Amino acid sequence: LVTAGASGMGRSGSEAFAREGAHVIVVDLDEQAAKDTVAGIEAAGGSAEHAAVDGRDQPGRRSPDREVNPPVRRRPGPRAGAGPS
Repeated sequence: LVTAGASGMGRSGSEAFAREGAHVIVVDLDEQAAKDTVAGIEAAGGSAEHAAVDGRDQPGRRSPDREVNPPVRRRPGPRAGAGPS
């Protein structure tokens, strides 16, 4: 799960995780940019999906995994991205 994963360093991180074999969930406020990032990852043979989440929204910040289908099991592991903490 990469927050702000549709542009800049977030997109680079999304693509890097996918190249290493991760299924990436690209979370970003800009839904079209997130879709474009997912399309690029899939075109390169990776696995990804997107979720349009406003990280400024408290409930959205706590649970962007609720926006994807099917819901994601929480697992420990690296996360990358930007936005309010």
